[in-house]
Amino acid sequence: MLTKLLYDNLAEIFEGFAHPVRIAILSMIETKSLREISVALKISRPGLQRHVNQLSNLGLIRKDKGRKFFLTELGTEARKLIEGFEVLATKIDVVKREKTEMLSLQSLDQTMKTGFLKPNEVKKLLSKAVSTGALKSPDAKDRAKLMLRSIEKAARRS
Repeated sequence: MLTKLLYDNLAEIFEGFAHPVRIAILSMIETKSLREISVALKISRPGLQRHVNQLSNLGLIRKDKGRKFFLTELGTEARKLIEGFEVLATKIDVVKREKTEMLSLQSLDQTMKTGFLKPNEVKKLLSKAVSTGALKSPDAKDRAKLMLRSIEKAARRS
């Protein structure tokens, strides 16, 4: 069972992950200089320094006597945790894409129903999306095929 202190400590660690720049710094800090990281992330040196300071204050990175940064033991554990989250992040990306595809199809359907696009125009767009593999989500592919059948059925009736 987690105690309030553990919750607070976890929240503090997750604060270190709360910005994509800090996550990137944790993955690059031992192999690249701050200048190289700044260039790679397209961030100003002062902006990068703020993130470095925050990671340092959280005890995730330290500077050695040669002024080179390294991950602390806590930082190494944090980086392992981040690597573990990569699978989750990939799945979240897939879910976002699925939602976007479904919303796009719903918008296209509404646009056709309101008369802004003719069914034939929507049919061309859907056919192209299905045939080129632009739709990745199985649900979106099924919805597009259903819309195509519906358009073809309506065309045969008229």
